[in-house]
Order: sequence, then structure tokens, then C-alpha cells
Amino acid sequence: MTQPGNPTYELVDGLAALRSGVEAYFKAYGITARVDIGWTRRYQQDNQGPGGAARVLFIPGDIDPSPGAPKTVDGGTIDRDGTQNAIGLDPQLRALAWHHAVYTCSVWAVSKDKPQDEQMQILATKALLQQTIRAMHNATIVVAQAAPQLVGFGNITEWGRFMWTLPPGQMAFGREATFRFVMTEPLFDAEIGKAYPDPVVTRGTEPPGPPIE
Repeated sequence: MTQPGNPTYELVDGLAALRSGVEAYFKAYGITARVDIGWTRRYQQDNQGPGGAARVLFIPGDIDPSPGAPKTVDGGTIDRDGTQNAIGLDPQLRALAWHHAVYTCSVWAVSKDKPQDEQMQILATKALLQQTIRAMHNATIVVAQAAPQLVGFGNITEWGRFMWTLPPGQMAFGREATFRFVMTEPLFDAEIGKAYPDPVVTRGTEPPGPPIE
């Protein structure tokens, strides 16, 4: 959240906050996996050397992971199902509407010890999937000097369709699984301005600044 004159608030995009929270969770628990956002990143090969070949990708919309799928995707709904009162601790912010945003999470992992063993690729992907769900549920962010704020828990309102990407395809090295989820994000009105008075001026003294001619 942001508040004029108050550095402890900052507006943070919900998906960006989720990515940061998942990255922090992975780092805290020693999970080696890259975390990204976007559409085109899925078609790029990650480093397949030591410490690579594991990726979690958050994609806006309910994508069809099959090749040649339509480019338009379901991005969710916008409605007024939710309070229009102040959000969080800032009485100046008012939610005009709520975006029940649909996202797809791509989880790609590899068993580098046995790259030709299909069972090991599946198990590696399922292991990273489980860690990803845990990270999303427990994701927190720290904004300025405020206490950590939960990102996933309470904001992710729905888990959805789960799909495997079958070889031979773009994920022939390792395996990819995708799943759908919905995260509710407020759409704010313009922030109501506040007046912050200047320091009191003692009678009989000149105000600060250059002398008045």
C-alpha cells in the first residue's frame, strides 16, 4: 500500500508479489529453481548445467499448453463482489472493483542424473510442483518497514485444471506440468489526497524562506 507522506506503504502488484514471495521461500529452503513471469519465457530453454533445469513460470491467463493453441486466453473476471471500503491500513484507498485474475503456473523440472529415465523426470516435476504449491500458499513479502504480509494465502481463491506437456515437444528435456489458479486483486480508485500542515510559525517571527520585499 502507499500513503502520501508515509514510507511504510507501497502498492505492489499481486502477481509480482507472489513471484517475490515464492522466490524468497525457495531461497529459504534451499530449493534451486528459477521463478519468472510472462508468456514468452516458457519457450526458452533454461540453463541445463549444474543448478539449472528447474523453473516455475507464472503466466497471465488460462493458457492451453499444447502447440499451436490460440493466442487469446481467459484472464478472469472483473466484478464488484467485495467490499468497497478502505483496503488494509490505508483509509485513503478504496477498491472500485475486483479482478479475479486467472493465471497458469508452469512447473518444469529435470532429473539430471537420469535424463533418459521418464519416471525420474516425472518424479522430479512432481517434487517441484509440491514445493511450488507450498511456496505459493506461504508466500510473504516485506514492504518498507512493515511486518511481512501474506500474498498467496487468502488471495488465491481457486486452484484449477492440471495438465502435463507430453514429449516429444518443447519440454523433451525434463517434463513440464501446468496448473490453473485464480488470485483476487483489487482495482483501486484514485487515492484521496491529504493535507500535511507545515510547522507552526511563532507570532512575531519571519516565516522560513527568503525575506519578503
